[in-house]
Amino acid sequence: MPKNGNPATIKSARKAMYFVLFILSILVLVFSTSVIKRVAGSFGSMEWVEVSADLKNASIEEQRGGKSSTSGFRYSYFTPNITYEYSYAGIRYTGNRVSWQKTYDDSDMLNKAQEFKLKFKHKKPIVIYVNPDNHAESIVYREVNWHHMRTVLIVCIVPVSYTHLTLPTIY
Repeated sequence: MPKNGNPATIKSARKAMYFVLFILSILVLVFSTSVIKRVAGSFGSMEWVEVSADLKNASIEEQRGGKSSTSGFRYSYFTPNITYEYSYAGIRYTGNRVSWQKTYDDSDMLNKAQEFKLKFKHKKPIVIYVNPDNHAESIVYREVNWHHMRTVLIVCIVPVSYTHLTLPTIY
């Protein structure tokens, strides 16, 4: 935008830019809490104790997506739905947390759900991680799933880049 443009045009452009930045800031805030929860949970559980657990239930939860505009096909996304029991310090606990945030997809989480069903069918134990400070808190996958973080990170990075590139041009 030229430095010596019409003051009314510059003022309206500035208002539009502030509105866009406000909306983008809200999106970044919403998505960054998701990122923070996943990353903090992952790093916070690095010292958790590995324990063997028995699956008491394993199923695949399905979430139906919208119809594709080109093919008319309705997509389905999946996540594992499990219950497991474990012993820690001589006490039995029940858990159901698979990862730091419930995530649906048609590849990675579906494969994990099928793996849990197979282990449940053959009565094979699974490995979980237990919080040594709160034995009732446990998780199966404590690492960050970067496959699912990709979209979240892009949504957080694009507004920052956009702001960085456009703000210096508004006077």
